[in-house]
Amino acid sequence: MKKRRRILRLAALCAAVVLAGNLGACQGTGAEGTGDDTEAARAVQKEDADKSTVQEEYANADASKESSSEKEADGEADAGNDEQTQAPEADVDELSELLARETGEMISFEKNTYYLGDRFALWIEKGAVLPRDVADKIKEVMEKEEALYGLSYDDHLFAENATARDFFFGDGFRGIPYPEDKVNVMIRVYKNDGAVEWADTNEVVFFDEDFDPEKSSGEVFYHEMAHVLRLRQSPNLGSVLEEGIGNYAEWRIALELGTPCWEMIQYVDDDTYLITFDPSAMLEDPEKAFREYTLADRSSSQNEYQYGTRFVAFLMEEYGTDVIARLSEAAAKRQFTWQNVDVIEEILRETTSEDVFERFGAWLPEGWRRCSREILDSLIPFGL
Repeated sequence: MKKRRRILRLAALCAAVVLAGNLGACQGTGAEGTGDDTEAARAVQKEDADKSTVQEEYANADASKESSSEKEADGEADAGNDEQTQAPEADVDELSELLARETGEMISFEKNTYYLGDRFALWIEKGAVLPRDVADKIKEVMEKEEALYGLSYDDHLFAENATARDFFFGDGFRGIPYPEDKVNVMIRVYKNDGAVEWADTNEVVFFDEDFDPEKSSGEVFYHEMAHVLRLRQSPNLGSVLEEGIGNYAEWRIALELGTPCWEMIQYVDDDTYLITFDPSAMLEDPEKAFREYTLADRSSSQNEYQYGTRFVAFLMEEYGTDVIARLSEAAAKRQFTWQNVDVIEEILRETTSEDVFERFGAWLPEGWRRCSREILDSLIPFGL
């Protein structure tokens, strides 16, 4: 459910050069990796380590908070030491106040900065460089993704994570208000350090280059925000469906906003392009491939992204644009984990049809080729 795309961006750029030069084949990178699986594996390991670290910090947050409270209580008992025991206010900035002082389209943040919107809270790390309209862009994409899938960021199946809120808006942002009636979607933007973006039900991590029009077309932003939207509705539907939902959002939101989605080029099936993914397993037995890719360990092959992108496009075309909303509604009534593929398949069949995998297999050859042509055509105005 999380994805870093630097390696895959190289694949897209390589493919673009090949197509433009009419060479007929790309000898460098592809959806399976760059030929150096070690680098891809390191990226995955770093991502998992980053998430584990944050989870450990969550687990320790309550204990730290309790310890802090005890210290404050001790300080109150000793009236003569009040000033020593009271923590100083953090040196932070508020986004609207900063924009009132700064000019220019790109803003370099000299302090940790926050923004409290009606539907999300934004935390920006000191040193990040972002467009001045970053909050407006977030609002726009949230609205478009809600319309795409018929879901709402206001819905949340699970209890709000107060521990996470205290962690993100704690010591580093002491004194910052966070009204309890606001939707608990927290967006953190760090200065780029080469790590991995990730998302969960009420939080998402980005890097400043994800919003820089000179460095990104916004694909990662669209993808991870789709994860937040979907995962607020029900238990995780497994990597094939969740990553497919993220990728489909990348493609369709980019089309709507008139921006290129270069990352989608790694998924196309077209006579003029060297296919870097072998679809034979999903063609021979779509259900077996769905199960295997959902349960497989994450790897540089990215089979779950390849299958999921095609599968979600098929679902949206064959069963209606509200199919993801209906899947989410059905899943919200169940208790299961992403490893329980039997339950996920039951939900799929109940929401679509008993023969959903057979129909996908029949749709796949021509249906995805048609989608591939649409993807490539959308990139021609941008230099493909």
